[in-house]
Amino acid sequence: MGAVRIYCGASLDGFVADGDGDTSWLQPFEAAIFRESGFLDQVGAVILGRRAFEFLYAFGEWPYDNKAGFIVSSTLEMKLPARCRFARSGVRDAVVAAKAAAGDLDVWVVGGAMMLQSALRERVVDRIEMCLVPVLVGQGLAVMGALDQPQELVFESSKTYPQDIIKLTYELA
Repeated sequence: MGAVRIYCGASLDGFVADGDGDTSWLQPFEAAIFRESGFLDQVGAVILGRRAFEFLYAFGEWPYDNKAGFIVSSTLEMKLPARCRFARSGVRDAVVAAKAAAGDLDVWVVGGAMMLQSALRERVVDRIEMCLVPVLVGQGLAVMGALDQPQELVFESSKTYPQDIIKLTYELA
């Protein structure tokens, strides 16, 4: 059975969006973060919070068409893409369902920040992989947001990618 992973790109100062919610500064790095790393080939299911799902789905298509999707929301009502379903009872149940759907592949907790906080609080994450890009945003939406308590991590590895991206990988203690 695969691991449950948080995997994302962020500015060197820890933001995924600037103060206006703009992520265009991150787009030039997406090919290296996702395609060149081979990350998406390792994932069989994704978990998203309501806001992240609405943001991604606003572009008109489910971007992970060959992966099962679990949308954690108790309020959102809409027709979902074919491979998606709601996880109404929270992130822990979403992880159980996503692991079953992913088989031997990994589960990606996509976000947003509240979803990542919930997954960390529930201690369902095995690994955090942060791809730091050579941009300082200054202020905006932090990757993790505020956590209830510190969580110890164990360094696993670092790797460099084109465009001066550094991926840091940590296991949760």
